[in-house]
Amino acid sequence: MLTLEPTADLKAWWPRVRERLLAQRIEGGQRRDDAMAQVGGLLGDVFVDGQLAAPHRIWRVVPSDHDQQSGWVWLRHAGGEAVATLVAVDPGGVDHGELVDLVVSRLRGDGATSLRTSRWAGDAATAAFTVDRAVDVAGVRMVLDLAHDQQPAPEQRPSSVVLLVPMTRQQFDAYRARGVQHYADELVKAGVVTDPAAAVAASTQQHEALLPDGRETEGHWLWSAVVDEVDVGILWLTLNGVGRPADQAFIYDIEVLPDHRRRGHGEAILHAAADAARDRGAAVLALHVFGTNDGARRLYERQGFVTTEEMITIAL
Repeated sequence: MLTLEPTADLKAWWPRVRERLLAQRIEGGQRRDDAMAQVGGLLGDVFVDGQLAAPHRIWRVVPSDHDQQSGWVWLRHAGGEAVATLVAVDPGGVDHGELVDLVVSRLRGDGATSLRTSRWAGDAATAAFTVDRAVDVAGVRMVLDLAHDQQPAPEQRPSSVVLLVPMTRQQFDAYRARGVQHYADELVKAGVVTDPAAAVAASTQQHEALLPDGRETEGHWLWSAVVDEVDVGILWLTLNGVGRPADQAFIYDIEVLPDHRRRGHGEAILHAAADAARDRGAAVLALHVFGTNDGARRLYERQGFVTTEEMITIAL
C-alpha cells in the first residue's frame, strides 16, 4: 500500500528532482546542454528561496514495505481546478500502476478531470498514466541535429530553391496581424485555450513579448521566402539563447502561402532555415508543431527532425 506525504525537506530532494528531470530529457533524445538549459529554467521559475511557488507541490510516495525505495510526484494544481499538471514523477521502487491509481484518486478528490504532462521517449513512469485512458496530443517538440545533418541525396532535394529576404515593414505588419490570429486559432484547435477571445489575447501577448522591437528585435530574423521573385512563404528564426543553449536555433513560425502549396516550397524553406541556422553558429534546429497538424509533423520527419517531447492531456 502507498501513501502520499508532503515533502518536508525540499533541499534534500533537490538533487534527485534535478537528476530525474535531466534523465527524462536526455533519454528522450535531447542533448545534455539542451536538457540542462530547460531544467535550469524550470527549476529557477518555481523554486523561490528554497521553496516551491504555489500551486506547485512535491509529494513523497511512501511504500508500506520499507525495503522499497520511496518515490516522489511533482504536481501543479490548485484545489478545484479541472486541469492539473504532472511536472515529473519518480516512482522509486514502487509499482507504477499502484502509484498512478493513488495520484489519480488524489487529483479527482481535488476536483481535477484531466492531467497535462510531457511524454518523453523511454519514460515508463509517465507513460503509465496513459494506460487505458484517452490521450490528446496538444503539441510536439522536434529537433534537427545540424552538426550531423547530412546533405540530401539528389532525389531528396527540394524541387524549389528559396531565397530568404528580410521582411519590409509593410510585410511585417501584415504578417504580425495574420500570425496573431493564426496562432490563436491553433491554440483553440489544440484545446490549449477554449475561448477564442482569450486565445487572441494570449497570442498577442506572446508576440509582443517575443518581438518587443518588431522585426528589429535582436536575435530574431523574419524573412519572406522568395522563389523567382515571388513571395511563397515566411520564416521566423531565433537564436537568442533565452531558455535554450546559445547554439540552438528555434523556428517560431514557418509557412507556405496558400496559393503556393504542394510545390515543394515547404521542404525548401526548411533547408534554407537549416542553412541560416548553421551560418549563425547553431548546432541544433528545434521547432514546435501542434498535435493536430499531422501533415507538418510528417514533413519535418522526412527532413530528419526527431520528436523529443509530446505535450499531452490525459482524461482522468
